[in-house]
Order: sequence, then C-alpha cells, then structure tokens
Amino acid sequence: MRVLLLTKAYPPWVGGVECHVQQLAEGLASKGVDTVVLACSPSRQLERICKGNLEVILVPRLGTVRSVPLSPSVPSWLSRLKPDLVHIHHPYPLGFVSYILAGRSKPLVVTWHSDIVRQKVLKVIFRPVQNAVLRRSNAIIVTSEPLMKQSPDLRKYQTKCLPIPLGVDVGRLDSLRATAAARGSQAAMLQHSPSILFVGRLVRYKGLEVLLRAMVGIQANLFVVGEGILRGSSQRLASELGVADRVIFLGKVPEETLAGLYAGCSVFVLPSVSNNEAFGLVQLEAMAASKPVVSTNLPTGVPYVNRDEVTGYVVPPDNPEALMSALNRLLATPSLALRMGQSGRSRVEQEFRLELMIERTLEVYRRCL
Repeated sequence: MRVLLLTKAYPPWVGGVECHVQQLAEGLASKGVDTVVLACSPSRQLERICKGNLEVILVPRLGTVRSVPLSPSVPSWLSRLKPDLVHIHHPYPLGFVSYILAGRSKPLVVTWHSDIVRQKVLKVIFRPVQNAVLRRSNAIIVTSEPLMKQSPDLRKYQTKCLPIPLGVDVGRLDSLRATAAARGSQAAMLQHSPSILFVGRLVRYKGLEVLLRAMVGIQANLFVVGEGILRGSSQRLASELGVADRVIFLGKVPEETLAGLYAGCSVFVLPSVSNNEAFGLVQLEAMAASKPVVSTNLPTGVPYVNRDEVTGYVVPPDNPEALMSALNRLLATPSLALRMGQSGRSRVEQEFRLELMIERTLEVYRRCL
C-alpha cells in the first residue's frame, strides 16, 4: 500500500494539524506502509527527506494569501508520485484543487479538521471545488462527532463521515517528562505555584486576550508558551491590566521543557473563541500529564475532548468572568484538580491513544482499497 498524505504544511511548522500529520505519517511508516507526505515548504526551496518507508516532500512556496500557501507545483507532484490512495487534510484548498487536476482517479480519503472559518469570500468561491472533491471521496474522517454533526459543509455527506479522534503518543510524553530538561522546567514551574499554563499560537482565535482579562481576578501565575503576531499587543494588554508581573511569556520552547511545564502547572487552559479551534490537541497533552483543563464550549471537538466537570470545566467562549470562575475553583481546590487530572489521564488512555488513531485510519484505507 502506497499512501500519499496531502497537507498544507509539515513540522517544524507549528500547528495541531501539522503535528497530527507527522504522527500519522510516522505511525503508518512504522507499520510497513509506504508513506509519502506532500506539503508546502516555508521557503522557495524544494526539500525531500527520506527515512525508511517515509518520504516527506516540501514543494516550493511562492507566497501565502489569506493563510493559503501558493505552491503551483503541487498538482504535478501529485500526478508524478502515483500513490494507491490520496489522503487530504483539510482545510487546504490547494490540496482539493490539486486532486481535481491530477489525482481524481485515485481512491480518496479526506480528514476534515475544520470548516473554513475566517476566509468567507474564499469559502464561497471554493465551495464548488470542495463539493466536487467530497462527492468523489471514498471516506471523510472527522476528528470528533460534534464537528461531524454540526458542520454545515458536511451535512450532505454524513453517510461518508467517520469520527476518528486525534491521538497522542502517551508513552513518548511520559518519556519526555522523565528527561532532565523536563524535571528542571517542572521544578521552576512549581516554584511559581499556583500556576496556569497556556500553549498555542498567539493569534486571535486562541483567546489569549480573554484569558489576560480573566487574570485580573486570579491570584496565580500564567505561563504563555507560543509565538504569534499578537505577542506584542498581548504583553501591552497585560501591562495595562496590571497583571504583567504574573504573566510570563516564554515564546517557543523545546518539547522536553514543554513536557515539564505540563507536569508542573496547576491547571491547563484553552480559552479559544471561534470554530477555528476544531479539536485542541494541546488538551490531550495536558490530560496525559494528569492536569485538569479549562476550555470553551465551541460547536467543535473541543468540549468533546474535555468533559465538563469530569476532566475539567467547559465555559462559554469570550467570557472572562466565566473563565476566571472556573480557574479559581480549580486553583482553590487541589483535591478537585487532582481528581479531574486523573480522570483526564484515564480518558486519554482509553480514547485518544496514538496507536488507536493509526489503526482506525488504516482500517479506513483498507476499506477504500
């Protein structure tokens, strides 16, 4: 079986979809599947990386328009590589167009990570292509049942949809937490207890501004991991709100350091405010470290991952007061935080193991072929 994963970007580009595709690609290759990843390079240079059964091809990117990479050579590469099955990770308009131009005779699986949310004009223009590809698809993997049921774009294709949640490598995360670097960052975090951890790109839909406003009523330290265009304005807002002395911007950190931060924090928070947050993979990483999560009640997979009053709290989006109340409840009651964190770890082991996600995806491939 030769499978081609078609995706917008690939690590070291940072993002939940990119991380998922890397884990899937490496997992498939480890099971003997001939796997090719075709993605856009962050530069104008072609890169090809081969490791065993896995080949990663990063084609030149001429630029980016409204978050859409411009890599005109993707269709020709797709035609040239001759896979047995194409697996597109959406939202990725260029991937859909490329399949129509070059790969339409091949069996097709689509993973629907999210609707197109921000680019409303692009979505209208792109809809005929999107529907043409979804009609041709053999299966549509959706990362959660709520997203499958509530996406207006998938309404006509429910019979093709299969919910397969994203997964995390629990064993690897446990190993990372045992490293010297992780123990060091965990110890540093514990010195600033009680502490709240935020991990994500500093862009509007992640809700960092809402979290900073909530911090006015929280006596704890907030650690912010990630980079993005809103870093400067977020730091200024923290100063204006009088919480800058309790908000530590760490930028991008090594994965061992991040593992220690998960282990050392009191509570993890994902305050996202729009449907761009379709799943929230970082929730799983925190839950794997036995930490309670506070997230928002979006019509996506976010509240499916974090069960309200079981593994943490789910609050209305864009609501600093509700966010503050939930965080304070966990910070004030360590026994409650411990119990919810343990429930989160159990939920990850039962429902969100990486091995389970890979096996479920392989079964979809076998059915399509």
